[in-house]
Amino acid sequence: MPTHRSTSAAALLAFVLAACGTGPGQERVGAPAPLAPSTDARAGALAVLEAPVTYTVVADSIREDPEVEALVAPFRQSMGDRIQVVVGEAAGPLSKGWPEGTLGVFAADALLWVARNRVSEPVDMALMNNGGLRVPIAPGPITVGKMFELMPFENMVAVLVLSGKQVEDLAAVIARRGGEPIAGFGFRIELVGDQRVARDVRVGGEPVDDTRRYRLVTNDYLANGGDEFAILLDALEREDLPLLVRDAFMEYLRAIQTIEPRLEGRITGELRR
Repeated sequence: MPTHRSTSAAALLAFVLAACGTGPGQERVGAPAPLAPSTDARAGALAVLEAPVTYTVVADSIREDPEVEALVAPFRQSMGDRIQVVVGEAAGPLSKGWPEGTLGVFAADALLWVARNRVSEPVDMALMNNGGLRVPIAPGPITVGKMFELMPFENMVAVLVLSGKQVEDLAAVIARRGGEPIAGFGFRIELVGDQRVARDVRVGGEPVDDTRRYRLVTNDYLANGGDEFAILLDALEREDLPLLVRDAFMEYLRAIQTIEPRLEGRITGELRR
């Protein structure tokens, strides 16, 4: 499992206490109030344009991570009831899967929604990594504590500008890895010999245009070349947002209130080699 940037328990606690606040009348905490959605939160913010495809789920659960519990445990004790504040709800179980999983769909959609509400230029695509999503989410209320378990790392949101060729190269890396959480684009994985390759790459349902520039939102770990994504180091432009990925997830949850688990076949094809 890749190593992500993290801080000490004391530093994390200071951040959480500041984010949660202590003012009267606060019912939901853990992230700044969401910006007004540019489209209806369900019909628009959740929606991504994809080519019609099918999917294959290879795994739908993950093991408990003692490392995650070690990071979160101090907050359970120090924050008391505040870590139990509800930020949203899951209508069904969310878990990782390859090439696509319900947990990854939520994570990628959250990044795309937040970027589209914070960046003045259009943001086309989102990329998250399964390795950064450390626990599944059970049906029912989702608390601040669960968001820390899901994303215990201090990764920030980054927006990159990619050429059409770089989008194709990005899809090729994702295909070799057997899939990663994405939104706003999709492709089919095809086996060529013993290699997985990306075919029919589409952004917003349209074939990639080599003359276009595309904006991709991701986390700074991937933007810095982590998890074999060195291709992102050559982005044409980069903007780091002053927002933790975990806070982006909570901002999105506060806006939509309920996650409806779903799979869309954003990545399809053959994973065996």
